[in-house]
Amino acid sequence: MLTKVVIVGAGPSGVLLAHYLLRRGDKYQIDIYDRRSDPQIVSFSKYRTFSLALCERGLSTAFPLSKALFFELILRLRLGRMMHQLFPWFFSPPLLDLTSNTTVPYSEILKLYKGWISKVKKSNKKFLETL
Repeated sequence: MLTKVVIVGAGPSGVLLAHYLLRRGDKYQIDIYDRRSDPQIVSFSKYRTFSLALCERGLSTAFPLSKALFFELILRLRLGRMMHQLFPWFFSPPLLDLTSNTTVPYSEILKLYKGWISKVKKSNKKFLETL
């Protein structure tokens, strides 16, 4: 007998549940509903996703592999948080805070931190080529 299942929300839990049920054989007919459009057909800048370490768009592009840039990241984080608390109208939150705690579109975050992300990508590429 086929059991019909409706999952509301295509976030990590909804997709994981669908995957789990589908692995149990042909027992389930699953429909997933989400308020967002299909991410494959909608511009990335329109929605936030949390693919922080799974692809090039995520945090892996902003997280340095070299020790020098890692310490610069820590310094940027601490100073950024302090300056944002003192002067929120002039200093935006640090990159890691923006990607994890706000609803700012990633396109805006990329504009704000374009230089840093470019610097880290170049450094990471050099680092990985030496391995």
